[in-house]
Amino acid sequence: MLSLDNVSWLKKLGFYNSGETSLPSLDGLTELQTLRLNGCSCLTSLPSLDGLTALQTLDLEGCSALTSLPSLDELRAKLLGTIQAPASKLVRTLVEPGSSLARVVRAKFAEE
Repeated sequence: MLSLDNVSWLKKLGFYNSGETSLPSLDGLTELQTLRLNGCSCLTSLPSLDGLTALQTLDLEGCSALTSLPSLDELRAKLLGTIQAPASKLVRTLVEPGSSLARVVRAKFAEE
C-alpha cells in the first residue's frame, strides 16, 4: 500500500476513481487542507482524520461504498479547532461537510 510518511508538507491530496477499499494512514499530513476522494466507489471506510489539523475540504463524491464516516467526537474536535481559526474557515467547514455528506447519502440511497 502507498506510504505517505515523508510528505507532511502536502496541502492537497486526491484519489480519483480508485479501486482501493481503504486508504493509507493520513496521520502525518499535518499541512493537508484538501482531501478529494472522487469516484472511489470501492472505498468502504476512511482512516482517522485526527491528525489532519489543517483540513478544510473533504470531498467524498462518488464514494458509494462508504459504510462509516469519522466519529462524532472527531468531527467535534475538528470544529473546535476551526472555531479558533478565522471566521471564513469556520463557515467553509460548516458548509462543506454537509454537502459532501449529502452526496454520500444520495449515492447510498441510489444503490438501494
